[in-house]
Amino acid sequence: MATIKSCVTAAHSLPVRNAAPPPRLLWGLGAALAIAALVLSPALAQASSGPCPPPDPDAIRPVPIAPEGIITNPRPTLSWHPVPGYDEYVFKLLYADTGEYVDPPGYLTSVEDGTSWTPDRDLPIGREMRWAVKVYCHRPDGGFASGYYSREMYFKIVSAPPVLVSPVGCTPTTRPTFRWSASAGATAYWLIVGDSPDFSNPSTNWLINTTVAGTSYPSPIDFNPGQTLYWKVKSLFGDRPGSWATTRDFTPSPWGCQ
Repeated sequence: MATIKSCVTAAHSLPVRNAAPPPRLLWGLGAALAIAALVLSPALAQASSGPCPPPDPDAIRPVPIAPEGIITNPRPTLSWHPVPGYDEYVFKLLYADTGEYVDPPGYLTSVEDGTSWTPDRDLPIGREMRWAVKVYCHRPDGGFASGYYSREMYFKIVSAPPVLVSPVGCTPTTRPTFRWSASAGATAYWLIVGDSPDFSNPSTNWLINTTVAGTSYPSPIDFNPGQTLYWKVKSLFGDRPGSWATTRDFTPSPWGCQ
């Protein structure tokens, strides 16, 4: 059964007077307190089920974990760090450009006894989304209390990295045309060609380093015959890069391949 938290404000204590009240008044107060205890006991028991946001709700702002940035999983799990003492949260998942709710879930969603949510079907590919989460608890009067939202996390789902098609292995030309598969939502591609598979090594000579609008690029230079070269492509989504494709190698062989 899901945990329902209650919010009850503690009463301020009253100052104690030196003069004792008359016995009849003491009896009346005692009876009133006994009746109040019977009436309030369910609410007090409910209040003991959990805490409520403190006066400064910013102090209980959850810390989001993932997703963020460019991802390829169409059903990402939204996750966040737990806030001690709370087991119910509310999150929002919106389109970054319009602020409309993403479907699924299509509306504000409550998560009880957990710190994550995974959609039951694919989210839109190629469109940037943003999400945030906050703690939530119920009040005995049917209302609720909550903290402030966490910082917003932006992410975009894209298709898997491009698959490099050609050239691969022995290539019967010194000016091959580089070809790769498309990535959904990509606005451009980054192509690099070098004489070593370790492109991060300063000693690697980058022979081609360019941005391409489509999925092919004819080499503007002649490569050395018989020299094994390496290339890879990364999808670009506006100002957010995707992941590199698996590096492939090729060897220009203008005399033909066996």
